[in-house]
Amino acid sequence: MSASHTVQQGEHLSRIAKSHGFDGINPIWDHPQNSNLRSLRQNPNVLAPGDVVFIPDPKRQKVVSLKTGQQHKFKVHRVELHLRLVFQDWNLKPIASAKGKIAVGGEPREVTTDGKGQVELVIPVEAEVGSIVFPALQIELPIRVGHLDPPDTPSGMVARLNNLGYDAGLAEKAGPGDKVDERRLHSAIEEFQCDHGLKVDGVAGPVTRNKLRDVHGS
Repeated sequence: MSASHTVQQGEHLSRIAKSHGFDGINPIWDHPQNSNLRSLRQNPNVLAPGDVVFIPDPKRQKVVSLKTGQQHKFKVHRVELHLRLVFQDWNLKPIASAKGKIAVGGEPREVTTDGKGQVELVIPVEAEVGSIVFPALQIELPIRVGHLDPPDTPSGMVARLNNLGYDAGLAEKAGPGDKVDERRLHSAIEEFQCDHGLKVDGVAGPVTRNKLRDVHGS
């Protein structure tokens, strides 16, 4: 049966789809009753707590008639979740050929950044936490899968600025909204605007939010 799902902190559509018996996000994300959500959130795996997702009826079981004594192949489409990380120096230049270990939902995997400073891994849809360790870069950080809120939310803006090296403070959940350090956030926005040739006013308007999303990559 169809239903509505209210997004909780840390949830993303890939995990929601799997929990409702879907083998991909498209039957949910492309459904007409989620058109408003698609307009609001450009990335189905970056949702905000409180967003409401319409869940249509799952696909019915498919029955296929086959001849005995023959070999048959079936292709199964599974929900995949990709973790993509980009390492840059203070001048926003990619850090290539850096070696480290990333653990998300399993044993640590040895990785090396490519020419763009990027590492991309397929991780379990149900994974929630992990870690990044790059000794040569003096990086040792936790990962919380699905906890990056949309860029038009205070918590999402703070997280992206912090990820890019700007000191935007912390964002704490306070009832229906986020509690942020307004002074530090304002200063971080100004620094970001200055670095990227935007009007420096410390205000997170549409131009600044779009630029922050583009630079951050999501």
